[in-house]
Amino acid sequence: MENCPFCDAEVSEELIRFGGACPTCFNAIPGEEAPTDPGLTTDPGVVQQGESSQKIGSNLVPAVLAAMLFVAFALFLFGNMEPDDGVMSSVEDLTADVSGVEAREQNNRAVAESQALAAVAETERLVEEARLIEEAAQAEVTRVAEAAAAVVESEAVEPQEVYADRVPSVGFITEASPDDSYRDPATYIASNDPDVVTGASAIRRAIRGVISDNSGAAEFCYSQQNDRDLSGTWSVSFVVNEDGSTSEINVAAQDLSHEGLERCLRGKITRWLFPAIAEATPYSKDYNFRPAF
Repeated sequence: MENCPFCDAEVSEELIRFGGACPTCFNAIPGEEAPTDPGLTTDPGVVQQGESSQKIGSNLVPAVLAAMLFVAFALFLFGNMEPDDGVMSSVEDLTADVSGVEAREQNNRAVAESQALAAVAETERLVEEARLIEEAAQAEVTRVAEAAAAVVESEAVEPQEVYADRVPSVGFITEASPDDSYRDPATYIASNDPDVVTGASAIRRAIRGVISDNSGAAEFCYSQQNDRDLSGTWSVSFVVNEDGSTSEINVAAQDLSHEGLERCLRGKITRWLFPAIAEATPYSKDYNFRPAF
């Protein structure tokens, strides 16, 4: 093996002998025994071209090495270059904008879900409120119907014996000062007697007779309250006018007052009709109410 006269790289003996381009540095090796044709003359241009190729080959190696050094230096500068503040700011702003959009979308979804849940809850509340109103209305209709039926029943005129003993059906009404003298047929004055009742004793007996015939009114008023804890004594006072009507009606509780019971008793007494009497007469009576067990 021989060495290239330009780069000292190993080349073949034929290349040194006959000449040619070095495979390492690409310089043209002239050769020691260049082949010649006896019939041809050597062209000066060809010889000059070979010399130019040798010069180019000798200059190519430094150029390649310089290019490689420039590329390495450029890579070094790029790797150690600090980022531009403007570029970094733009990147940060873009990242912030993306984060803001995602946050707004998430907040909008949360608001939509909250509004949907609120709408469902409001619908359920309205349905429940409508149901309660319907139940209350039905209960009120039932109560009014029962009250109307009770009033009709209480106003109905039932045939009864004038002198029959009226015993309370539930046994919870008693008179504080009982007087059975009005039950004597010889002294009783009927309410439909056309004559005017005279005499204090006869008038009081006539008044007691009408009150006895209407004792069921007090029973009705007490039972209408539908309160098993309701008990006590109520004093009833009124004036029987000469035409048999009542006035100055007063119902007072001796213990605990009860507006419903007292209002009912006043209404019943207002409709009582007594016989005509010689003079207006005040009357009072105590009713003891207690629940029947």
